[in-house]
Amino acid sequence: MDKIEYSNKKRKYLASKKKEIEKLYSNVKKIISSCRTKTVGYEENKIAFEYVNSLFPNCNVKDVSVYKAPKSLLDKRGFSHADGFYLPDLKVILFSNNRNLRKRKRKEGKVPDEVVLIHELLHYCYYEQGMQSFTTEIIEEFAYGWSVPYLKKIGYSDEKIIEEYFYPAMSGIVYKECLKEVLLQNNISPKEYNNFTRKKKVRICNKYNKIIENLMDEKVFKKGKDLIDIYIKQYNEGTISNKKENIFNSKENKYGMLDI
Repeated sequence: MDKIEYSNKKRKYLASKKKEIEKLYSNVKKIISSCRTKTVGYEENKIAFEYVNSLFPNCNVKDVSVYKAPKSLLDKRGFSHADGFYLPDLKVILFSNNRNLRKRKRKEGKVPDEVVLIHELLHYCYYEQGMQSFTTEIIEEFAYGWSVPYLKKIGYSDEKIIEEYFYPAMSGIVYKECLKEVLLQNNISPKEYNNFTRKKKVRICNKYNKIIENLMDEKVFKKGKDLIDIYIKQYNEGTISNKKENIFNSKENKYGMLDI
């Protein structure tokens, strides 16, 4: 690829991303301006605000705008995948008043609403401290990790935190690692897998699904326990983490290339 071709592709890519971001912000503003969306105030969510403020008192958590919208409205505007999210440029938190249950094979987990708000307020604090990362996983680890002391305070065991709070995110992250291990155990190399059609990849994944899930459980509980121990230690020591090392690994499409 010559410099001109590369420059043209880069320009088209940036233009495409700009349009995506503009559409996202436009949809968020439409949700906020809806008569069905309610403003969430400090007084009615004191527990969440005060917990996060105790961790990051210089971030002025009361300054962030928080909105609660019907799930149907979030779905309509393209946010069906999220119980809540934070937009740094707008300093806005938006979450659903009818959240998804996190279904999995053994249990259904649903953390309290204030934990969803705590999680998003922690995203706000991450950016307010001037922290930056090119990976979503580091940003998410910060929010998941600093939520742990609150969950422990309200009686959650390590197992319950991992099962009902970490598992949906972590299971998706460790999937590729588990898939690779199971494939190698069955004499399928990454190169061979990468050359399969999508249909064949799905068939292989379904065939070994039970083994992959059991391996995912092991890895999620190990990573989850490590994450809990790290952040509880820092909380007890009164230290705030801004390190770039993270427990999470990069996410990949479930049936995509293994890239190994």
